[in-house]
Amino acid sequence: MPHIIVEHTSDIAEIPQLLRDLHNNLGRQDTVNIESLKTRAICLDHVVIGNGDTQSMMHITLRLLPGRDDVLLQKMTTDLEAIARQHCSSLDTRITVESIDLYKPSYKN
Repeated sequence: MPHIIVEHTSDIAEIPQLLRDLHNNLGRQDTVNIESLKTRAICLDHVVIGNGDTQSMMHITLRLLPGRDDVLLQKMTTDLEAIARQHCSSLDTRITVESIDLYKPSYKN
């Protein structure tokens, strides 16, 4: 805990560096212990976005145990989005970020 999961199309290069940058940024945030942070990527072979004109996307899911306030969660997701934009050469890449609370009673670390 926490987890960063990056789903992306294959046209996005430098995924290993992106993961390191996301991981290190979140690891410096309040309430995050970098020693328990897990960051990974999943390449998507087939996507349809909107009307089909754009086929480049990245979706970042941030999974955390509950208890952080909205201001901190917004900072975390805004920072992750900014880092993702730095790694996308195409302005047409659709980037989305969301945070999801893990269910503490059933989460095993």
